[in-house]
Amino acid sequence: CEDFNFQPLVYPVTPLVLYVGGKDLPQWQLSTVYIKADASDISTTIGDIRRIFIGLDPSFDNLSEVEFLDKSIGDLYHKEKNLADLVTIFSLLAILISTIGILGLIMFETQYRRKEIGIRKVLGASVTEILAMFNRQYVLIVLISFILAAPPAYYIVRNWQSNFAYQAPVAVWIFGAALLTALLITISAVTIQSYRTAMENPVNSIKTE
Repeated sequence: CEDFNFQPLVYPVTPLVLYVGGKDLPQWQLSTVYIKADASDISTTIGDIRRIFIGLDPSFDNLSEVEFLDKSIGDLYHKEKNLADLVTIFSLLAILISTIGILGLIMFETQYRRKEIGIRKVLGASVTEILAMFNRQYVLIVLISFILAAPPAYYIVRNWQSNFAYQAPVAVWIFGAALLTALLITISAVTIQSYRTAMENPVNSIKTE
């Protein structure tokens, strides 16, 4: 059969010998037996395997000794799966915290600049222009943050990949997608929060100031 990994991917593909059982089976003790079975009635199949092995070796009396190959391979990457789950959770938390921070900052700024917004509207500025004014500032902040964060992120990913024998290239589009997602979240938060202030009657804004 073709080469395949039977160890975690931190190791390269190494030699492996698979013996087909029969009368010519070598006489030394083998630690693992692979059985191709029909998955339609797996519980009956496992019972038959256990019964046959107990007949060959009475000490074989533990169901945990029978397991599926895909599960065994999946268990090899338990650490990586936990790491991926942690990264996902903390990424979502970071997005949530940053979004709340942006909302709080834009709430303060729109209240602080109500008089300015009212004067701009009196002088002919449209709602779109006011929203663009607020978004321009925060888009610039996101771009600067991305420029500062992208190199360390690339270094961390490459350093993590160095633990594996086979490494996939870090595609540029991943960073582009991250930047686009951050911009969409920022623009949406700023627009939603500043829209109400931009739609206010400028007379009320100037009068209350």
